Amino acid sequence: IAHSRNAVRQPQLIDVVPRHRLTAAGELNVPVHVDEPGHHRHARAVDAVYRFRDHKTAVLKAAGLSMAGHALLALTFALAGAVLVPAVPAMTAATLSLLGLVANALPITPGGLGVGEAASEALFRSIGVSGGAALIAAWRVGTILMSMLGALFYIRGMRDPTAAGGHRMAP
Repeated sequence: IAHSRNAVRQPQLIDVVPRHRLTAAGELNVPVHVDEPGHHRHARAVDAVYRFRDHKTAVLKAAGLSMAGHALLALTFALAGAVLVPAVPAMTAATLSLLGLVANALPITPGGLGVGEAASEALFRSIGVSGGAALIAAWRVGTILMSMLGALFYIRGMRDPTAAGGHRMAP
């Protein structure tokens, strides 16, 4: 059958092996449509879940670390809110700031610059105060400072063989 530009394409399957079979490399074969947006991410996520099915302790530890990190972030916003927006209760400041970070993740501007600040300011104004943008801006400055500190450790580790446990890192 000749294909024309106006012909309707039928979705093709990448894998047609049943879901519970593994490839020779140990990867899970999952039927995924080629035309489906994000099909590679979906297949990788399913493969990761399948690979960790026997490592429940590792998954629980990772989830615990993630929750601890988010709790520390909320605590940071609560403490910063007590300084920058003292009229707002700590839990409210933390909650609204975290919601501002969700908006910050929207791919509207490079790095989310301005999006989180505007969303957070709007959230704080919805309860009758301002200062949400200052909280997100303070978070941004803190993130940059921590990233710079991490970069220093990274660069030191690349130059000093003893910092990497005695093994020289590849350039």
